[in-house]
Amino acid sequence: MQKILLILSGVVLLLSLYLFFQDHTANTDNTSQKTIISKKTAPYTKKEEFTAKVKPSKIVHTPKKKSNQYTIHTVFEEVDIDFVALNLKKITDVEPIAAIRMQKEKIKNIKVGESILLPVIDNNEYTIKVIHHHISERGNVSIDGSFQENGITYHAILTEGKASAYITMNTPSGSYEVEVLDGLGFIYSSSDIEQEKIDYTQSDTLQTPKDLK
Repeated sequence: MQKILLILSGVVLLLSLYLFFQDHTANTDNTSQKTIISKKTAPYTKKEEFTAKVKPSKIVHTPKKKSNQYTIHTVFEEVDIDFVALNLKKITDVEPIAAIRMQKEKIKNIKVGESILLPVIDNNEYTIKVIHHHISERGNVSIDGSFQENGITYHAILTEGKASAYITMNTPSGSYEVEVLDGLGFIYSSSDIEQEKIDYTQSDTLQTPKDLK
């Protein structure tokens, strides 16, 4: 009888231990599951919540500043001297150094402050800035421009009528004159014209009738 009671007591003890461990394991699993769920569904922290509410900033494009420089106008085009000689007579006994084609009536619309590219002289290019622009009652256009090089100011004057144009240029390499007729013209060195047209053997002193007595 005592053996049976001992056996029953042992069985009850084992059952009690088994139920205890089952309940403890279940509680542990539930706690882990709650922890995992809480991590997934937890609200934002203050930092995360602020970040979530802030919208991405828009990219702002700063507009480019407009250049203060005016467009450089191209009025002249270099052409073959022999070709121009077929259409235009040269100055007697003076050989031109180059020939050009000039766009008609273009300088009429060029404004003060804008720039003009002068004809090429000995492979040199000069750009003048227009400082004076005038249109006469007859429609003749006169432009005065200048540029600086090595601290020296050089000038150029362009005059255009209905059929002809005349240009004088003062550059670091010398002074030049351009005669244009119907869009075609020759470039002459001013010194070449002076040597041919001016008689340096004659006195440039004006004598009065009293001096001739």
